[in-house]
Amino acid sequence: MINMDSVSENISNGSPPAPRPWVRFWARSFDVYTFGIAVGILWALIDAESLDNVNNTLLSVLLSFSWLFVEGACLAIFGTTLGKWLLKITIVNHQGQKLTPAQAFQRSRLVWWRGTGLGIGIPNLIACILGHSRLVREGMTTWDRDMGNTIVHGEISWWRGLIVGMALVSTFAFSVYGYFL
Repeated sequence: MINMDSVSENISNGSPPAPRPWVRFWARSFDVYTFGIAVGILWALIDAESLDNVNNTLLSVLLSFSWLFVEGACLAIFGTTLGKWLLKITIVNHQGQKLTPAQAFQRSRLVWWRGTGLGIGIPNLIACILGHSRLVREGMTTWDRDMGNTIVHGEISWWRGLIVGMALVSTFAFSVYGYFL
């Protein structure tokens, strides 16, 4: 799935990769929304009536906490997530290799805490703003800096961007439609 020789070559050329905060944001959004839809469908198949009785803030926290484990497993097994793969984002450790399971789960935990504010409304917004600002200013997020990770971006083909864009617009439209039902 990941061409580690190509990634290692990009890292070893000496120049740090340019930060691409919006590409990272859209990849994470795609992953989280896709995960949320999958959980929602599964939940509806098991007990549709209980979905109406769940507090939205609690549901957001539980979904973001659950995603921490799914993302960690995806990074450890595949070296990427679906959204990161679509938008050509690779995360490697200080040795230029795919993250170990311990590194992948540690990174996901730090992103959940520092990058998304536990998935809770205002703290989430603040964490996203702070993470974006630091990434633009310093070229690296605190969680990747502290772990010695490198984020490598590839060229995104038009069809990959189109898929992610259509999925995000569809998800938003579906959410708005569902809200007013």
